[in-house]
Amino acid sequence: MDPIRTVLVAVDLSSRTDKVMAVAHRLVLDRHGARAILLHVVSDYEAALGTYGTGRVIEGLQKDLEAAARGRLSELAAQWEAADEVAIDVRSGPPWSEIVAAAMHHRADLIVMGAHFEDLPKHKVLGDSVTKVTRISPCPVVVVPVAED
Repeated sequence: MDPIRTVLVAVDLSSRTDKVMAVAHRLVLDRHGARAILLHVVSDYEAALGTYGTGRVIEGLQKDLEAAARGRLSELAAQWEAADEVAIDVRSGPPWSEIVAAAMHHRADLIVMGAHFEDLPKHKVLGDSVTKVTRISPCPVVVVPVAED
């Protein structure tokens, strides 16, 4: 197996984020000194809602959400001392597709992401984003089971 140099850590910035970050740090970054890319995907509200004559309002909301995500990821990156390099990436769109696109863009050797199971119907094992990412990812995926506190 090739060495792990770049780890994409996909977080939703909820209370679950700390657990995903801790696992990524412990499992991979401490052991391999890999570069970390902290990723958050903001829903694309303009695509989801259409403009309905409110294009500027939605565009402004989108930019505000992306800026807030960058700020929170910057705070998380500042706490990350063990990685040789930590970068942040904020994208808009369907989470599964943007996670895979970011992994390809950054040439990630591994993706670490959380999965919450309490919201799923009993017949589902993993959520849609996790399922899609694990199916089409260009690299291995570590799924961290997280529960809402």
